[in-house]
Amino acid sequence: MQQEINDTGIPKFKTYLLELKSKVTDKEEYDRISYLEKKVKNAMTIAKKYSKKEGHSKSEFTITQVYIFLFYFRIFDTYQELSNVENKKLIGQKIIDYKAIYEDFNLSLEDQSQLTNALKDYSVPIDKNYSTGIKVGHDAITTILGKKKFIDKMNGAIDEFEFYFPSLLDNSEKYNQILDYISRTRFFSNAAQEKLFQNKVKNKNELIKYIQKQKVASSITNNKRAMTMVKTSSRNQIDLLSIADKKAGIMITVNSILLTILIPLFASFIFDFSSYLIPIVILVVTSGLTILFATFATRPSAGIKKEEQEELFSGERSIFYFKNFAQLSKDKFVDEAHDLLNRDEAFEKAVFTDLYDVGVDLDRKYKRLRWCYTIFASGIILTILSFVFSLLFL
Repeated sequence: MQQEINDTGIPKFKTYLLELKSKVTDKEEYDRISYLEKKVKNAMTIAKKYSKKEGHSKSEFTITQVYIFLFYFRIFDTYQELSNVENKKLIGQKIIDYKAIYEDFNLSLEDQSQLTNALKDYSVPIDKNYSTGIKVGHDAITTILGKKKFIDKMNGAIDEFEFYFPSLLDNSEKYNQILDYISRTRFFSNAAQEKLFQNKVKNKNELIKYIQKQKVASSITNNKRAMTMVKTSSRNQIDLLSIADKKAGIMITVNSILLTILIPLFASFIFDFSSYLIPIVILVVTSGLTILFATFATRPSAGIKKEEQEELFSGERSIFYFKNFAQLSKDKFVDEAHDLLNRDEAFEKAVFTDLYDVGVDLDRKYKRLRWCYTIFASGIILTILSFVFSLLFL
């Protein structure tokens, strides 16, 4: 799977990339390296232009190149687990070793310390205290922040980045992180400041507008598909609640009739039931338990407590559920409901909370209804078996 490595500016980097590619066996990992290799080459080309305009020395540019290379390949500064078949243990092999690279370029301890600190947390932009070599590397990497059509480029970069490096963050969180990063990032070299600073400020404002637009578009109040889904789910749950109550009502009716007939007959001694005592007792107990669980299934859930009323105003509980707002005064309910409708985030939370609460109530009903039908079916089977046993042996 070896491919010709592009010239990264310093021959030693070719060796690092060859060693890196030889250590990975997964196709996805290999593709990641190839992807990052292109990013490194592009950033080093930009950095070379900045360094020339700044009049940096060869040693300063060496630090710039080391910083760029390690910035992009920092994800490989970890220990890869390899299986040792003989010892049946897991051993660690470092894929990218900072110290080894520092030694290859004969960097001073001060330069090593600055590089390590600058690469420690890549989500935080570097500050003015770092060396000129690191600053130019940073300017080259963050050139994209001052590019034209920044939003389009960022969308493409995120899509591509997501392909190679899957993340648990959703898009809104990613864009907020980018906004935070671009807000705190500054350009240090004169060349970058002249070329990119004004565009960076413009791009920041464009990104703020874009995030707000995306937020509005993703709101369920502006999303017809989301509203349709919520309405459909709510309607389905209400229908299922009605079905559950009807099923429970049928079981209560049937078993109440059985008890109404059996108990007087059993107690009157008009007929001799002594031979069928066991099946009659089983049937009576079955009917009683079935009625009990069916009643529990139809029993309304309790409303909220007074100390929980604050949750209505934040959307943690639905203020539109009658059991929740029944304890509020009319004026309080109208005011809080109106306020909630004008707060998009709290309103969306209330909508989903209401959907969830109804779902929990529905689940409770169906669990008890399941027990109700299970007891009834089991009791009928036992009654029949015991009745047959009584006919044959008693």
